Amino acid sequence: MKKDSENWLKIARYDLKVADDCFKAANYLTCLEKCHNALERLLKGIISENSLETRKIHDLLRLASEALLTNLQTEALDLFQELNSIYMST
Repeated sequence: MKKDSENWLKIARYDLKVADDCFKAANYLTCLEKCHNALERLLKGIISENSLETRKIHDLLRLASEALLTNLQTEALDLFQELNSIYMST
Protein backbone atom coordinates (compact mmCIF):
# COMPACT_ATOMS: atom_id res chain seq x y z
CA MET A 1 0.00 0.00 0.00
CA LYS A 2 1.23 3.48 -0.84
CA LYS A 3 2.25 5.75 2.03
CA ASP A 4 -0.31 8.40 1.09
CA SER A 5 -3.06 5.78 1.02
CA GLU A 6 -1.95 4.46 4.42
CA ASN A 7 -2.18 7.98 5.83
CA TRP A 8 -5.74 8.40 4.54
CA LEU A 9 -6.70 5.04 6.08
CA LYS A 10 -5.07 5.91 9.40
CA ILE A 11 -7.03 9.16 9.63
CA ALA A 12 -10.25 7.38 8.58
CA ARG A 13 -9.80 4.87 11.40
CA TYR A 14 -9.26 7.70 13.87
CA ASP A 15 -12.42 9.47 12.65
CA LEU A 16 -14.37 6.24 13.07
CA LYS A 17 -13.08 5.89 16.65
CA VAL A 18 -14.12 9.47 17.41
CA ALA A 19 -17.55 8.77 15.85
CA ASP A 20 -17.96 5.76 18.13
CA ASP A 21 -16.98 7.82 21.17
CA CYS A 22 -19.43 10.56 20.17
CA PHE A 23 -22.21 8.02 19.69
CA LYS A 24 -21.61 6.58 23.16
CA ALA A 25 -21.78 10.11 24.58
CA ALA A 26 -25.06 10.77 22.72
CA ASN A 27 -23.37 13.48 20.64
CA TYR A 28 -25.12 12.34 17.49
CA LEU A 29 -24.52 15.29 15.17
CA THR A 30 -20.75 15.11 15.69
CA CYS A 31 -20.96 11.34 15.34
CA LEU A 32 -22.56 11.73 11.90
CA GLU A 33 -19.97 14.32 10.88
CA LYS A 34 -17.15 11.97 11.87
CA CYS A 35 -18.78 9.08 10.00
CA HIS A 36 -18.85 11.29 6.92
CA ASN A 37 -15.19 12.22 7.49
CA ALA A 38 -14.19 8.58 7.86
CA LEU A 39 -15.91 7.59 4.62
CA GLU A 40 -14.52 10.61 2.80
CA ARG A 41 -10.98 9.77 3.85
CA LEU A 42 -11.41 6.09 3.04
CA LEU A 43 -12.55 6.99 -0.46
CA LYS A 44 -9.65 9.41 -0.86
CA GLY A 45 -7.32 6.60 0.19
CA ILE A 46 -8.76 4.39 -2.55
CA ILE A 47 -8.35 7.21 -5.05
CA SER A 48 -4.76 7.72 -3.94
CA GLU A 49 -4.02 4.00 -4.10
CA ASN A 50 -5.25 3.97 -7.70
CA SER A 51 -2.68 6.70 -8.49
CA LEU A 52 -5.38 9.27 -9.10
CA GLU A 53 -5.34 12.82 -7.79
CA THR A 54 -7.36 13.47 -4.64
CA ARG A 55 -9.35 16.67 -4.79
CA LYS A 56 -10.55 18.86 -1.96
CA ILE A 57 -14.21 17.90 -2.17
CA HIS A 58 -16.52 16.43 0.44
CA ASP A 59 -19.26 14.89 -1.73
CA LEU A 60 -19.23 11.15 -0.98
CA LEU A 61 -21.05 10.23 -4.17
CA ARG A 62 -18.55 12.11 -6.33
CA LEU A 63 -15.65 10.62 -4.39
CA ALA A 64 -17.07 7.12 -4.84
CA SER A 65 -17.29 7.78 -8.56
CA GLU A 66 -13.72 9.09 -8.65
CA ALA A 67 -12.61 6.03 -6.66
CA LEU A 68 -14.09 3.98 -9.51
CA LEU A 69 -16.60 2.29 -7.22
CA THR A 70 -19.29 1.62 -9.79
CA ASN A 71 -21.18 -1.30 -8.28
CA LEU A 72 -22.26 0.15 -4.95
CA GLN A 73 -25.51 -1.18 -3.58
CA THR A 74 -28.49 1.13 -3.38
CA GLU A 75 -28.26 1.14 0.43
CA ALA A 76 -24.68 2.44 0.30
CA LEU A 77 -25.60 5.14 -2.22
CA ASP A 78 -28.55 6.17 -0.06
CA LEU A 79 -26.30 6.34 3.00
CA PHE A 80 -23.74 8.46 1.13
CA GLN A 81 -26.52 10.83 0.00
CA GLU A 82 -27.94 11.10 3.52
CA LEU A 83 -24.51 11.76 5.05
CA ASN A 84 -23.85 14.35 2.33
CA SER A 85 -27.03 16.22 3.20
CA ILE A 86 -26.25 16.20 6.93
CA TYR A 87 -22.61 17.18 6.41
CA MET A 88 -23.37 19.98 3.96
CA SER A 89 -26.00 21.46 6.26
CA THR A 90 -23.57 21.70 9.16
